Amino acid sequence: DCYGQLCLVEDYIDGREFNVLVMSPPFVIFPVEEIIFESEEKYRILTYTSKWDTEDRSYKTTRPECPALISPELKNRIEKVAADTFCTFASSGYMRIDFRLDNRDNILVIDVNPNPDIGPDSGAWLQAKTLGWTYQEFINRIIGSAPISMEEKCLSGCTG
Repeated sequence: DCYGQLCLVEDYIDGREFNVLVMSPPFVIFPVEEIIFESEEKYRILTYTSKWDTEDRSYKTTRPECPALISPELKNRIEKVAADTFCTFASSGYMRIDFRLDNRDNILVIDVNPNPDIGPDSGAWLQAKTLGWTYQEFINRIIGSAPISMEEKCLSGCTG
């Protein structure tokens, strides 16, 4: 009542955090990145300060690891969920999908970002660089992945 609008409240999911950039066409699933939380905070989440405030303790104790040091089986599972999520929300373009791996080994989508940071300090660029791309190639491929018509969706790699 205080704000005069509805809000969404979600449960905190403890566990490892991963993200994957997906792009199409052509359909590309980038290397899985894990967010490493080195602090002993009770709630390990990426906040504004842990991403952008270089003076903050949370920034200094949070880092990306790409490619993530995970089993081939977990990598395949994450990539499958990433591909399915991308194809649910888009048939072209690019997006970053964030996940948590809960204590029962379930992969849970916690965020779908259709316009992630693509700057030279971004996780998206780190994933592209891990593929061996130059920054210019990365930007050119983003431009080339501009939205396509539904008739072209099947050519993009999405089948849903």
